[in-house]
Amino acid sequence: MNHDVRAIAIREEQRHVDRAYARLEELRRRAERRRQQALAAPVVTHADLVDRDAAAFQAAARVTSLSIGDTEPLVFGRLDRDDGETYHVGRVSVLSQDYEPLVVDWRSDVAAAFYRATLADPQGVRRRRIIHCRGRTVLTVEDQLLGGDGDARIDLVGDAALMAALTRDRSDRMRDIVATIQREQDEIIRQPARGVVVVSGGPGTGKTVVALHRVAYLLYRHRERLERRGVLIVGPTRAFADYIASVLPSLGETTAVLQPLGAFVPGLVTDRHDQRDVAAIKGDPRMGEVMRRYAARLPRGASWRGAFDRLRSGEVDVSGLAGGVLTAEQARTVAAAWRGDHAAGRLPSVDDVALIDELRVNLGSFGVSGPPAADGADEPAVTTFADRSVRVDPGELINAPDYSEFGHVVVDEAQDLSFMQWRMVARRGHRATWTVVGDLAQRSTLAGPSTWIDVGRLVGRREVEVARLTVNYRTSARIMDLAARLLMVTAPDQRPPRSVRIGEHDPSIITGLSDLADAAAGEARRAREAVTGTVAVVAAGAVLPELAQRLVDDDVRVFDPWTVKGLEFDAVVVTDPDAIVATAGYGSLYVALTRATDRLSVVTAGQDLPGPLAGSDAVHAAG
Repeated sequence: MNHDVRAIAIREEQRHVDRAYARLEELRRRAERRRQQALAAPVVTHADLVDRDAAAFQAAARVTSLSIGDTEPLVFGRLDRDDGETYHVGRVSVLSQDYEPLVVDWRSDVAAAFYRATLADPQGVRRRRIIHCRGRTVLTVEDQLLGGDGDARIDLVGDAALMAALTRDRSDRMRDIVATIQREQDEIIRQPARGVVVVSGGPGTGKTVVALHRVAYLLYRHRERLERRGVLIVGPTRAFADYIASVLPSLGETTAVLQPLGAFVPGLVTDRHDQRDVAAIKGDPRMGEVMRRYAARLPRGASWRGAFDRLRSGEVDVSGLAGGVLTAEQARTVAAAWRGDHAAGRLPSVDDVALIDELRVNLGSFGVSGPPAADGADEPAVTTFADRSVRVDPGELINAPDYSEFGHVVVDEAQDLSFMQWRMVARRGHRATWTVVGDLAQRSTLAGPSTWIDVGRLVGRREVEVARLTVNYRTSARIMDLAARLLMVTAPDQRPPRSVRIGEHDPSIITGLSDLADAAAGEARRAREAVTGTVAVVAAGAVLPELAQRLVDDDVRVFDPWTVKGLEFDAVVVTDPDAIVATAGYGSLYVALTRATDRLSVVTAGQDLPGPLAGSDAVHAAG
């Protein structure tokens, strides 16, 4: 497209975008008037109150859906079809007064061709136009001809827009990908809601963001059922929940419940993890019988909090309780871990939460929300996306009667859930359809299912469809080549995803460091100077708190191997890979090495490295 033709196209699209925004504003004002009228309606009976609140809620939801063009561009694409029809694709449907489609919702059937049409299969599309906007201003357009004169090199949808998005600095919030969804991603997003759909794939393939767009699509397709029964999204940590919290609102959806694993019990929010051997015992399904036995000994109306505290304090004989269920050594290991945590004043762990939930079920208190305890958590852990900043009891939504049986459940980082955690999640969705997100090569748990078919059985579903994403949009090929060495241990039958970027910087592994914390902090500070985006350090063991203290004023985030899951950064420093493997397994080291988009450094005190990394060209000694 030459300069003059492009300039004409930009002016043409700007006129259409202006018209769409003008109509959007008109529709939003109308929805706001309806909301105000609903709130002002007289209330005489309880039925009047219910009707008023329902009308106000629907009007408010409409206002929200019509506001999404304020922060992200409303229109991002156009389809010119062989039959002469033209459609502009955007975040929400906008109809003119004469019901002309000014914008078609990206989730509609007619918009599917925007993501799926190729030269080999044009699906009736003559031209696909990518419209690049900043706010309400059209910056440029990118045309892809899919007819007989099309470019056979076309592979990625909006490759210029995609590459711009991939090379953009990372922030502390995940962005939606609605303008750059690729064909293999769109096929998963639009899968029917039945049984279990597994979104599988290696690091950086977009599993999480695809699952979130799938939620938006299912809400669009099954609005009445899913808004009545609810959608539950389960993530590994509060950091992960915060990271993904803006995606669905940017797509006009705000009703899904976002839930970290450590917040399934009312009044308790925790991100602390047990040592791997202890977590393996607590996650064993036999612990369900131990909790059942314990509940049977307790008086009617017993509090789960007091009961579990007695377990942790050593007041209850765990070995006697677990006799014939656990081995004597396993019972001693769990009892010792509980006593140590109790003596140190530590919160129950994420692994404990599933046991507490099991205890609550056996005590008959499941679904009954008590007053929150002073557990040291200032931020709400369980909320709808719309209310992420509102202070609520972390158990209120997940345990409320109307959310006890969700209509659809999404479980992210699913490869790391233990058997007991799957039991906890499954009881929230006995009749739900499921989207399960994970990569078995990143698995760190010793007490969870090893196949996706097993996951289907745990949630009571026979129909399990596994869809695998194959393209890595995050990690450069240079970094992925190093990380992929670990696949020989974590998943020897799995091939690494194909990176779309080669990358500018080779990863480095520095060995033989005398002061590990000092070296890691120095690497992080150098990375901070080199990039304008985000920088993180991943570490385990005794060096972790020291690094957190050293880097507190350096705009660098410090993570353990569990809380970094699902996140991404421009630069990452992985500290003491041997300690990460010992603490959380090879799968967690694989995760740590694949969080970076641009720069990766690995630092270690010793000369030896975890087997697969030894011999890499990236290794060099300090000094």
